[in-house]
Amino acid sequence: MHPEEAIEFAKKHDCNRPIKRDFYACYCLNDIGYFFNKKPEQWLKKEQVKGFIKESFSKYPDTIKKKRGRNGGVYAYSEIARKYLMWLSPEFEYRVFEDPKLLDITFDNVLITCGFKIKSI
Repeated sequence: MHPEEAIEFAKKHDCNRPIKRDFYACYCLNDIGYFFNKKPEQWLKKEQVKGFIKESFSKYPDTIKKKRGRNGGVYAYSEIARKYLMWLSPEFEYRVFEDPKLLDITFDNVLITCGFKIKSI
């Protein structure tokens, strides 16, 4: 994503609220969904998503987890969070197909490139 596109994306989605990332480098899907008025539960019910998560569990047992209380929400590793962002934003998904290098860079850098802020907890 080019810098001017990132600025437009950030303006369009009001990216001032930070996305939480925990000690295990899992991202809060609730925070990502906030910008699109969607909740991760809507996405997690889809059969294709269940298959994707099941496949990732074989490699990473703690792929996705729910936390309660302060800083609570649904947290997931970067592969799951990236897939979630692609579901939320067809614009972002298209950019990944247009520029596959977005799959090679860290999810932190993807979020920053899109204008999001990250908050380590």
